Amino acid sequence: MYQISILSSYILGQILNARNTYILGRREYVGRMIFLCIFIIWYFRC
Repeated sequence: MYQISILSSYILGQILNARNTYILGRREYVGRMIFLCIFIIWYFRC
């Protein structure tokens, strides 16, 4: 449960960061989303 809460808070932080980044530039936003997808896939594989 503790790991899930860390993961959910991390995802929430990434979403908030992505919203701010969207204003600054879309390329960074796409990079964050790709990184987030890779992180989630890696997290559930292990």
